Amino acid sequence: MLEVQDIHTYYGDSYVLQGTSLKVGVGSVAALLGRNGVGKTTLIRSIIGFTPPRRFPSLSVRENVQIATRPQAKDAAQSWTMEKLFTLFPVLKERIRHRGSKLSGGEQQMLASGRALMGNPQCLLMDEPTEGLAPLIVREMGRLIEQIKEHGLSILLIEQNLAFALKHADYVYIMSKGRIVYQSSPQELWKNAEVKSRYLGV
Repeated sequence: MLEVQDIHTYYGDSYVLQGTSLKVGVGSVAALLGRNGVGKTTLIRSIIGFTPPRRFPSLSVRENVQIATRPQAKDAAQSWTMEKLFTLFPVLKERIRHRGSKLSGGEQQMLASGRALMGNPQCLLMDEPTEGLAPLIVREMGRLIEQIKEHGLSILLIEQNLAFALKHADYVYIMSKGRIVYQSSPQELWKNAEVKSRYLGV
């Protein structure tokens, strides 16, 4: 589970996050939506304390995964191993000797997610995982999110693709000017034309 309470973040004199709070339940997906520049990525950076590298382009897929491995979880059955990871991402197994820089956009997103999972986290932070991906790969990314959720991980999903976010989220937050201004189920947001127009421009 992830719970964020009253985060305040400044960039110089700019007051970016103004008391942001949200919660992601165990084994659930919470989507964080909003226009560009409202503080969504800043929130993730504030949660983790820094911006980690998504991948190391000069390393192979195998090396990328190995370098991210952390100690196993208390329940060994819940720990992520390379074998378990390649069951979830079979295309990465096919590319195991390829350099990260040679992967397609979708494969690089999978590698970034795989690296994160090998750290055996309780919560996965995903910042616009569908950005720039072809529709077929977007559907594949959705399938992977559902599978990751089935393993009991919490997911905070920052996403500009509204339809994708509403399809895979269990709960939705909307951010504007550094604050959470709306929260509901995906179904309630879908029916609320005023909120979608005001805060998401749709």
